[in-house]
Amino acid sequence: VRFLQHVLGGDRLQIRQELEKLALYAEGRSVITLKDAEQCVSSIRAFGLEDAAYHALEGNGHAACAVWEDLEAEGEHAVTAVRTMQNLLLRLMWVQGRLETGEALDAAIRKMRPPLFFKVEPRFRALLRPWPAERLARALHLALEAERQCKNSAFEAGLILRRLL
Repeated sequence: VRFLQHVLGGDRLQIRQELEKLALYAEGRSVITLKDAEQCVSSIRAFGLEDAAYHALEGNGHAACAVWEDLEAEGEHAVTAVRTMQNLLLRLMWVQGRLETGEALDAAIRKMRPPLFFKVEPRFRALLRPWPAERLARALHLALEAERQCKNSAFEAGLILRRLL
């Protein structure tokens, strides 16, 4: 269920539909593994959106843009990708804030809501060192401005997103 929450966010209807699909997929088995869920879930877009955001913050703009191009070809909207970036930045800022108050990293990560999915935790932790709070704040400002431009501009939203990535 955590995997589905991570991939699908708070969309309870879609989570329920995916759970029903998983139940059919695993009919006759008493245990459903993470690998089963990964193979069965139809919405891989959420993986790609988050992957693009991580690539961008890791300094790999080429990989971020490549992921975005695949998602764009599937019909994904640039604003959704920008918001995914904003969400990752906000989560990093939240943890950085906890660290600045003296809280241990493991404790801060355990307190995150929704919880950090274990498969992305190493990437998330790796971003904390090169992204101090003030740099995260500047990046969030750029992401908010990119969202505004995507919504209010005559420019193609995909180009604005590529510039952000």
